[in-house]
Amino acid sequence: MKDSVNILFVCGYGVGSSVMLQTVVKKALAKYDFSFDMEHTAAGEVGGFTDWADIYAISKKIA
Repeated sequence: MKDSVNILFVCGYGVGSSVMLQTVVKKALAKYDFSFDMEHTAAGEVGGFTDWADIYAISKKIA
């Protein structure tokens, strides 16, 4: 079993909604005894994270 879960936040350019969502989720998960790592990226860069990410959180506009 993994020690932590890797969460990738994805939006069109990787600097707007993905960053905001990452901030909200990070605060929410901090309340629990839960180990996680987070990154955010643009839709065109997702391929570089396929071996890393366990969970993808994707902007509704590009889903």
